Amino acid sequence: MNRDQKFEIEGPISAILATKQIYSFQSACEFVQHLSYQRNSNKENPIIILEENCGTCSTKHALLKQLADEQQFIDVKLCLGIIKMNAVAFPQLTDILMQNQLEYIPEAHNYLRIQGKIVDCTFPKNRPNSEQERLAEIEIEANQIGNFKIEFHRKFLQNWLIQHPEIPLSLEELWTIREQCIALL
Repeated sequence: MNRDQKFEIEGPISAILATKQIYSFQSACEFVQHLSYQRNSNKENPIIILEENCGTCSTKHALLKQLADEQQFIDVKLCLGIIKMNAVAFPQLTDILMQNQLEYIPEAHNYLRIQGKIVDCTFPKNRPNSEQERLAEIEIEANQIGNFKIEFHRKFLQNWLIQHPEIPLSLEELWTIREQCIALL
């Protein structure tokens, strides 16, 4: 796959992108990456990011995966990883993590793997995204960014808390701290 190659108008996503003068997968990745980080009104419809001009790791990468599918780019995979959400990658979380005596929180994060390499279009500036920061990774479909992702994440957190009995938090308390962290991004 040549990411700079002009794509064909094959479906709804490529058609909408063409109206924005975006004609290659690389240009689509750059466009999506520069949209602000914000939750969308409808996570089930990734095209919403083109209407609301914002998105999360889930909706941004689901849209790009659907574009890749429209273009029959078989080497583009949508991944759900569990990463260490820590103060190194996200300095704005330092205080809340320190207040709760946490080095990191395992966070469910979506990104692409293109020809085996990670491509993360979540934020305008790339953050540290090393392999060792991943605690788990699975390939998913674009329609799994909603309930499936939440259930996978909560199950991972529950098991993580069991493996770390020194962390005196319930799953709900940890989830609340996580939501506070997400609000700071």
